[in-house]
Amino acid sequence: MKATKALVATKNQASPTTPDSIATDKVAIFGGSFDPPHLAHFEIILWLSKIFGQVIVIPAYQNPLKTPTTIPLQTRLQWCKKMCENIDNVIISDIEARNNRVMFACELARHFYVEYFGEKLLSNKQKSQNFTPPLYFVIGEDCLADLYKWKNIDELSSLVDFVVLKRGGEQKSSPKKISQSKSIKAKKSNQKNFSNPNQNNVDFVKLHYVDFCPNALLDFKLNSGDISSTFLRKSLKQNLNNQNNNEKILQALPKNLRDEVLAFFAKTSLQF
Repeated sequence: MKATKALVATKNQASPTTPDSIATDKVAIFGGSFDPPHLAHFEIILWLSKIFGQVIVIPAYQNPLKTPTTIPLQTRLQWCKKMCENIDNVIISDIEARNNRVMFACELARHFYVEYFGEKLLSNKQKSQNFTPPLYFVIGEDCLADLYKWKNIDELSSLVDFVVLKRGGEQKSSPKKISQSKSIKAKKSNQKNFSNPNQNNVDFVKLHYVDFCPNALLDFKLNSGDISSTFLRKSLKQNLNNQNNNEKILQALPKNLRDEVLAFFAKTSLQF
């Protein structure tokens, strides 16, 4: 898929777990280790593609707050591209691979803000607290507790709104715990959808909570109750000689990646 600055029209599809409406000129950034990419990743990306004009998926060089990845970045990039090859308005960005280093969320936000909306709009956004951002950062709810640790979180929260994916069965993080962090200063919006957000001037990042439970997980759940890249890696490594277990584990992977992922783990001697 080739990157393009032209935003494509989104499909008009509403459901209880999707925002009521959102303009097609919005861009969502979904970063992650994708170590490996799995079915929950795919369904989140597919869901985002129906709401946003453009979805930018960024396989990370290394998540600053997590342990080092085990699968090479170029392999993870290739798998993400193949996983999303039939979704027109999704771009798999190799920006971290090209820079060959960790890129913090704020740096990524600045880069894509300028690329898609121009330096002038970025300048206007930074000067006006009432400016509605065209850029959204997608995170899992488990990231909220560490959000105050993110580099330049003040600037980041002035550039983007956060789409917070609430995983089914998990306990909701407490907004009060995060709002007590002095390093987070922005507008508060705890709306469960994107329509008519209520903006109040308080110390908080702007969050849009979304209840999300991938349909594919209804009939297949791992022991953890959710698909986990860590669990998949360990399970694949431990069950390489058990074809029945492999087939069950591979159900957690997109169909067009299953053979490649299994072959990768069969040929490597990674230690977990």
